[in-house]
Amino acid sequence: MQKVEEIRKEIKLEGFQCKSIKRDVEEWNSTISTTRVKISNLTFKKHKILMDCKINNINIPLLEGTMDKVLLKLPVDSIITEASESSSRQSSDSQLKENELEIDYIIINNSNKNLNEDELRTEIISLKNKQNAIRAELQLSYPKLKV
Repeated sequence: MQKVEEIRKEIKLEGFQCKSIKRDVEEWNSTISTTRVKISNLTFKKHKILMDCKINNINIPLLEGTMDKVLLKLPVDSIITEASESSSRQSSDSQLKENELEIDYIIINNSNKNLNEDELRTEIISLKNKQNAIRAELQLSYPKLKV
């Protein structure tokens, strides 16, 4: 009888340990899922930026690859269904091609490399405002010129 009680206590203890491990696994799965979503969002943002640069003929200094690898369409969902399997493959193929691109960040000022996201947004807005002012000035100076 005492042996049975010891075994029951052991089983109960093992059950608690299993539940603890299960909670840990669920937390890790949640973390992995969140990280995958962040990676997907960043990949989408990168593609959109590269696509905008390609459309606007903005030369990006590249260490490897060419802008020809950037497709001029937004990627589809990564969920593969029978109907969207080929388009999803194309999307992942374009992502693989874009992953081969390596941007040369050496020409960026060190002060700009250390900006946080908000400071970077402010800098981008400032540069866009300067660009718009120059375009407006060009439009006034040369009205027939397409800017």
